[in-house]
Amino acid sequence: MVDIGCEEPKVEPSMAKQKLKAIRGQKDELRANLLKLSDACPFHPSNPEDCPLFPLRSLEPAKRRQWIEALSEGDLEYLATYHRVCLRIKLESGSASPRAKSPAQKGRRRGLGQ
Repeated sequence: MVDIGCEEPKVEPSMAKQKLKAIRGQKDELRANLLKLSDACPFHPSNPEDCPLFPLRSLEPAKRRQWIEALSEGDLEYLATYHRVCLRIKLESGSASPRAKSPAQKGRRRGLGQ
């Protein structure tokens, strides 16, 4: 018989640091994606009022960034999930159409990371 309850798994400090770094990276990526989504809906030409980001879209970019930076991990996950579900519904219903580029984006030159 093997007693597996006696030994606790050893976690090396470097493993814990790597995991924390990965979690922080995921949060940063979620925040960056939500900041882009707070500018405009990428698949709907209007600013849908049922979107939880609707009120943010009328704010200045610095205020939007401040609001998003203050979100908890749970709030970030909720908004990311909401966006994925909304996009899936729009794609399945055929109502999703890529948004035309904004005037600022149209003027950007190719090859500059755009």
